Amino acid sequence: MDFNSFLGGDSVAVKVILSSVAGSLLGWERFIHGRPAGLRTHLLVCLASTLMMEISYSAAKDYLMAGNAIGRMVDPTRIAAGVITGIGFLGAGVIIRSRETIQGLTSAACIWMSAVLGLAIGAGLYWQSIVVSATTHLALIFLKEMENRLARDIYRMVSIEARDVENLFDRIKQQAGEASVEIISDGFQRAKQDNSIKIELMVKVKDEKLVKDYCNSIYTLEPVWRVSLERPY
Repeated sequence: MDFNSFLGGDSVAVKVILSSVAGSLLGWERFIHGRPAGLRTHLLVCLASTLMMEISYSAAKDYLMAGNAIGRMVDPTRIAAGVITGIGFLGAGVIIRSRETIQGLTSAACIWMSAVLGLAIGAGLYWQSIVVSATTHLALIFLKEMENRLARDIYRMVSIEARDVENLFDRIKQQAGEASVEIISDGFQRAKQDNSIKIELMVKVKDEKLVKDYCNSIYTLEPVWRVSLERPY
């Protein structure tokens, strides 16, 4: 069965319904996770992209049917290219970079996917759009759980302030090996005025608890008066 013929390839109503469903599915997943770009954002992006592609196709078709020589130069993919370029600004708006982490990358990718699905539906690629929409939705739900279960490297910044005593730096590095914490890079600053030292370590672990236990063990050292743990930039 020709799926496109079954739905009615030129039906604007079908395109609107499919793009509404596809956009809503992506937006629903983002909405339940408390993201700012939710149902309405994804639905509107998908619908707008569908309309843009419909306008592009209709303009090219009208020129060609009229026998106008300009029709030979009409490129129906031009508006699609503009949509892909423009959607980058909307996606950038949901990406938030703070001192500790970067948030919004998945939401930005969902907005981009919503725009692509809208273009595909507007072009009449119904079957492909349904398959990609379903695959994307399943990936957002199940791959998140898989990522949480898989062991992965965790990077943290450990800052230590202490009295500058002999071999303190070596003792701290030795404790890292005993705690199964790998030091990726290190550095320190010394001050003569108050005989203090500030040590900064970039560490890699497989479990968040390991680095927290390591920080607690450092804090028990007599010369140490402050230990802080942060995510890297």
